[in-house]
Amino acid sequence: MKRNYIFALSGAATFILSLLILAPAKLIQGTLSDNNIRATGIQGSLWSGQIQTMSVQGWQLSETEWTMNPLTLLLGRVSADIKTRYPGGTAAGGLSLSLGGRLSLVNFDAEGNLSPLSNLLQLPLSGRYQAQVETAEFKDAWPEVLVAEATVTGVLLDITGNPDAPRGDYSIQFNHDPVGDDQMLNGLIKDEGGPLDIVGQAILTPPASYELQLKVAARPEAPKDLLQALQFAGPVDAEGRREVALTGSL
Repeated sequence: MKRNYIFALSGAATFILSLLILAPAKLIQGTLSDNNIRATGIQGSLWSGQIQTMSVQGWQLSETEWTMNPLTLLLGRVSADIKTRYPGGTAAGGLSLSLGGRLSLVNFDAEGNLSPLSNLLQLPLSGRYQAQVETAEFKDAWPEVLVAEATVTGVLLDITGNPDAPRGDYSIQFNHDPVGDDQMLNGLIKDEGGPLDIVGQAILTPPASYELQLKVAARPEAPKDLLQALQFAGPVDAEGRREVALTGSL
C-alpha cells in the first residue's frame, strides 16, 4: 500500500513538473496585471522564459529572463535564477518566494551607474556600484536576514557636481544573520582609495530611514578645496578625524 502511495505521488509530481515545463509563459500575464505590473514581450515557458519590458512600482525592467527550479514547489516555494536590466544597471542571481510571502535572494549580484539612484537616496551621486548579496530574506518589505557587500567607485567628492573634482572609492558591508529584534541594519563603511580616509557606519531603520555616521580625515594628496570644505565638518578629534552625519529616507 505504501508503495502505491509513493507511485501516486511520483506520478502527480511528474505531471505538475511537465505542466510547468510546457506551459507558455504568457499564462502569467493575468497575475502580473492583477498586481499592477505591466509587461510586454512575454516569451518562452513558465519553466524558462523572458519578458522584454516590465514596469514594477515605477521601476522599469527590461530583458528579464528566468529559469525556474520546479522541484522547490514541493517544498512550498517558487525559486528561479533570474537576469534583468534596469536604468543604468543589471542584476542576476537566485530568487525565491515562499507560500508565506517571504522573498529570498541567494548569490544575487547587481552593478551599474550611481546617478539613477540619486532621486531614491535624495543625494547627489556619481560613479559606479557593485553589490553582492550572499543571502537575504525579506518579510513585509524589510530584511530578516542580510549578508551583503557593496562597493562604489569614482564617487565625485563635490556636491556642486564639478566633473574635475576628486573622486573616491568606498565599500559597505552588512552581516545580519538574522537581523535583531529592533530590525535595525548596521553597515560598516570604509574607504577603498581616494583623497579622503573615511570610516563609519550606515544605520537603516524601518520603514525606510537611513543615517550615515562617518569620521573623515584628508590624505596628503587631498586638494586645497577639499581641505577647506572639511573645515565645516566640525572639530578634529584625537585621531585627526572630523565627524560627519547625514540622515534621510528612501
